[in-house]
Amino acid sequence: EAMARALKSSKAGFYWYFRSRADFERQLFGHWRELETRRVIAEAQSEADPARKVERLFHAVVQLRGSGDFLFFLRRLALRRPQLARLVQATEAERLSFVTGTLQELGVAEPVLTAESLYHLYLGWYERNRFKAPSAAEISRQLRVVSRMIGAQLGDRRSS
Repeated sequence: EAMARALKSSKAGFYWYFRSRADFERQLFGHWRELETRRVIAEAQSEADPARKVERLFHAVVQLRGSGDFLFFLRRLALRRPQLARLVQATEAERLSFVTGTLQELGVAEPVLTAESLYHLYLGWYERNRFKAPSAAEISRQLRVVSRMIGAQLGDRRSS
């Protein structure tokens, strides 16, 4: 209803495009997963060097932070919808798998634990900073934290 109001559409008009609320939720989730997981991973994978992959991933997720609340919303919704819960878990597994593989390429001793720690770091950082744009100094600082966590020197250069 809130989306229909925001789009200046009727609730019934919304269902013209979707068979049901569940169909709408699945398609919305699929769109989000494509944009904020698969495209980000594909962009990071374009780098051959694993340290550059981490850097590119880092900058991409910092730029996408405007929709971070959507993941939190999905998690709350998934508490009531088992099918959606499976999709959220699969998406997070996909994210963690990519980071774990990249950390393995870097030779990180405990890549699974480190990938989970990095993901938790991002989620906590997002929650604490969601209402303000990160400064260049803050981005640089967080990149140094990631460097220390993974034991690899990461530059603060933006991917072109």
